[in-house]
Amino acid sequence: MLRVTGTILLAVGFLMLAGAWAITDPFANDANIGAGGLILLGRPAGAVGLVVLLVDGILRRRRHDA
Repeated sequence: MLRVTGTILLAVGFLMLAGAWAITDPFANDANIGAGGLILLGRPAGAVGLVVLLVDGILRRRRHDA
């Protein structure tokens, strides 16, 4: 369950950052505001997803070794 949750969060974070990169326009302020919002939400989502995946890997290794 942790692996699926971490993967989904990591994917959502990556897609948000990719979307922010795609809509960034040096001549349109509203697009840059939207991109900033995606970045503010995408980075923590991706980071939490990565941490959850690392915790899942550590827990699986400990269960396998025991």
